[in-house]
Amino acid sequence: MKYRNHHSLSPCPRRWAATPVAVLAFLFVVAPESTVNAQQFENVAPGMGIVISPGSYGHAVGGGVSWFDPDQDGTLDVLGSTVTIPPILYRQKSGAFVLDEDAMLPSTPPGTAGGHLIVDIDNDGDDDVLLLREGRDALLRNDGGVFHDISDTHLPGKSVWSASAAAGDVDGDGDVDILIASYIKTISFPMHHCSENQLLINDGTGRFVDKAHEWNVGGTGCSLAVAMTDYDNDGDLDLMVVNDFGQFTQANELYRNDGPSGADGWQFTDVSTQSGWDHPMYGMGIGVSDVNDDGWLDYFVTNIGRPILVTGGPSGFTDVTKAYGADIPFGHTSFQVT
Repeated sequence: MKYRNHHSLSPCPRRWAATPVAVLAFLFVVAPESTVNAQQFENVAPGMGIVISPGSYGHAVGGGVSWFDPDQDGTLDVLGSTVTIPPILYRQKSGAFVLDEDAMLPSTPPGTAGGHLIVDIDNDGDDDVLLLREGRDALLRNDGGVFHDISDTHLPGKSVWSASAAAGDVDGDGDVDILIASYIKTISFPMHHCSENQLLINDGTGRFVDKAHEWNVGGTGCSLAVAMTDYDNDGDLDLMVVNDFGQFTQANELYRNDGPSGADGWQFTDVSTQSGWDHPMYGMGIGVSDVNDDGWLDYFVTNIGRPILVTGGPSGFTDVTKAYGADIPFGHTSFQVT
């Protein structure tokens, strides 16, 4: 079974998938330099045939880009999804990339598509695609390198603003489950009304049932980033949620996986506060690694403002943002979008 956490910075086998805040696919090559510290990078994507427009910067959420090998020919292809154009697939041929106009990807209207998740939903050895939308999500099954839309039969069919997703076997039954971050339901700045997150549990055939509300992990925040990781080193996957507008709606959330409960249930405990995870922020994304090599996972959470770097441990999280030099000042003049 193959699945990847959409926000993980940890090493991934052979492929990786970008989060919805990543909009453009850039291929970079290192130009020779006389010193190691003076490396220069060149964007070679257009010359190799890859052109993915980021769309309007004014849209609240961007799209996503993934490298994967859907046709299993040994070369990586590129899938791009943005808010302005339907999802596109570039096939790698002889070191260049060719737009596959017959990839059977759904032609979503501009403004409805966003990020996506590359995941093997049915354990058949190839990568399928969950396309996240502002509306009903789409599930694309990979059949020999050709995608077929199975959304109507395999997804709950909820209409929400899906921002990002993470995959993992949360109930330990051998198939992959999916946690989806749901964003704003009704815009009313800054006290937005937020949509409940989805926890899609796989029935073993690639069909999913949303258990978020039933298992009390839907949350109340406007979520932009999620991760399934074992933060407490107890051998199962916990649910990490990063929320936008956290000062006004809901701070970041963490649900500890406590295992089976009842005949058809699962027990999760909200440990957001006691673990030190509940930072109120304009949370954007999450990166996961073991930065201090102590065997406990650590987390870097991006923000419109000061980011957060926390190290994990038996008693919860410790904020080491300043100690590690990640206490980055923020101002509207510190970046430029062209």
